[in-house]
Amino acid sequence: MKIIFSLFAFFLLTASCTPILLISESEFNEIPENSTKVVVTTNYSADSLYKTIALILANNGYDVNENKTALQIYTNPKSLERSNSIKCRANITITDAGTLVNFSGDYGLNAEGQMQMQAFTGRSYEGFLPIKFTKNTSQRADYCFQHLILLAKEIKGGVISYK
Repeated sequence: MKIIFSLFAFFLLTASCTPILLISESEFNEIPENSTKVVVTTNYSADSLYKTIALILANNGYDVNENKTALQIYTNPKSLERSNSIKCRANITITDAGTLVNFSGDYGLNAEGQMQMQAFTGRSYEGFLPIKFTKNTSQRADYCFQHLILLAKEIKGGVISYK
C-alpha cells in the first residue's frame, strides 16, 4: 500500500493531464534536456538588472524577497494553473561577458493539487522539487520551467541560454 501511495504521489506531483506549451514548439525543442537554469546575459549594471528582475517578478504576481548584498531575489510559492505552485530564484553575477541572471526554482502542488492528493490518497503532500527540464510538455517541471523562460524574456535586450 505504501508503494502504491508513493507511486501515485509521484505521478500526481510530476505529471499534468495534457501537454501544454507556453513558448513556441521550436523554442521548447531547443532547450537541452536536464536544464535547471534559464540564463540571461545582459549589458545592464548589476543594480539595474536587480531592480528590473524584482519589478518583473512583482508585476507577474510573485511575492518577492530580496538579498541585495548577495544579488539574489527569491519568491514565496505562487499558485499557477493546473494545480501547480512555483518558487523562483534569480541570482545575478557580473562576468566579462556582461551581467548574468540565472533563473531557477522549485515546483510543487498548489492548494487545489494538495486537495486532490488528500481526496485520492487520504494524505497531503506539501513538498517542492527542483525544476529540471525533461523535454515532456505534460510534465509539471517543464511547465514551470517555461514560466521561468517567460520571466527571462521580459528582460529587454537579454540573450537567453540554458544550463
